[in-house]
This record gives sequence, C-alpha cells and structure tokens, in this order.
Amino acid sequence: MKNDLQRTTIFLTKDQHEKLRTFAFKKRKSMAQLIRETVLKILEDEEDLKSALLIMDNNEEMVSFDEHDSKRKKRRAKNL
Repeated sequence: MKNDLQRTTIFLTKDQHEKLRTFAFKKRKSMAQLIRETVLKILEDEEDLKSALLIMDNNEEMVSFDEHDSKRKKRRAKNL
C-alpha cells in the first residue's frame, strides 16, 4: 500500500491536533496511520450500508454478523 499513497493536507484546530498527537502516541502509531485507518473505516461503513440496502431491495439472503465481520476484517487486512 505504501507505494500508492497520495499526499493530502488537512486542517485541524490546535486542540484537535494535540488530541490526535496524544492519541497516536498512546497507540504507538503515526497520526497519518490513524487518519488512514479512520478514513478506511468510514469508506467500509459506507460500502456495508450500500450492500445492506441492495440486499434488502433485492430480497437477497441475509448473512450473519459473524460472517459479515469476518469478510470485513479480511478486506481491512488486505487494505492496510
């Protein structure tokens, strides 16, 4: 994944920046990594919602939460 990263700029308040910096330090991750993980989670949540709505619209068979969670974790591991 590191080869296909794009540089971007975000603007945070001083308070947001300090809280993010402190949180990153506690988690032993970079602020950039935390931001990437959060963006990925948002995009996955959106994808999950669209999939659920499509299933409901098409009256497709529902999957268990465990099965869904397992697939989501595999996608996330592949993207990290």
